[in-house]
Amino acid sequence: ATEKPAPLPRSKNAALEGLFAKRAAVQKEFDAASQPTDKKAALEAMLAKRAAALDGEDEPKAEPKAKSKTAALEAMFAKRAAEMGGAAEKRPNPIPIRNDPEFKKYFKMLKVGMPIDTVRQALERDGKDPAIADFDPDKSYASQAKEEEGMAEDVPLKDDPNYKKFFKMLTMGIPEGAVRQALQKEGKDPDVATMDPNKSYASQAKPKVEDGPPLKDDPEYVKFFKMLKMMIPEGAVRQAIQKEGKDVSILEMDPNKSYASQKSTQKEVGPPLKD
Repeated sequence: ATEKPAPLPRSKNAALEGLFAKRAAVQKEFDAASQPTDKKAALEAMLAKRAAALDGEDEPKAEPKAKSKTAALEAMFAKRAAEMGGAAEKRPNPIPIRNDPEFKKYFKMLKVGMPIDTVRQALERDGKDPAIADFDPDKSYASQAKEEEGMAEDVPLKDDPNYKKFFKMLTMGIPEGAVRQALQKEGKDPDVATMDPNKSYASQAKPKVEDGPPLKDDPEYVKFFKMLKMMIPEGAVRQAIQKEGKDVSILEMDPNKSYASQKSTQKEVGPPLKD
């Protein structure tokens, strides 16, 4: 029997090409089996893969669930409350007047037992409202100054904190002249003593007459009012006025009004008639 001739050995290049072709066919079959048949599913898979690549994740993120309406409203109100709370923290707290750098020394004077009239004089000497001495030390100046302004407009004089004590003096039978002096001593309008207690001060106050500086600032009389502020007895001041030949009746006048405006309305009072 004749022997079959042995097959010729294939070249190395041909062997490699055959190997690669076989592997490529296997890979093609695997890819075909793993690809979804639905075009829509294939598109979604591709987009999910790209999204995952952009986010740096292996798997695409799950879509967040929509919040309920109640949760959304609660979040909104919580945010507004936080904003309002922050605004309230930024708003400065009012300083009690006893700690206010502008007024605290006067309340220290009251605390150490100095008479309130002395404190009022100190306030007036410093160009401040003497009524501050009657303010609540635990409230701010602004809150009480506004109240005082509002009261001056529509509160009856008998209930006005600035004047009600003078009307109590009148109801107790204290002479009108003594009440006028008490008003002048505190730097208030002495005409209040003759006003209607059921009406406000603003509705009855006379307009200011611009006919000269207030007595306390009048160059001719200023030194006598300074003497009074320095607690020099009124008798000694009266003698000093007489010594210089000036009108001693200024001591009964309102230091916050001019001499001319008060002298023109002042009644001339003569000596008492003898029996």
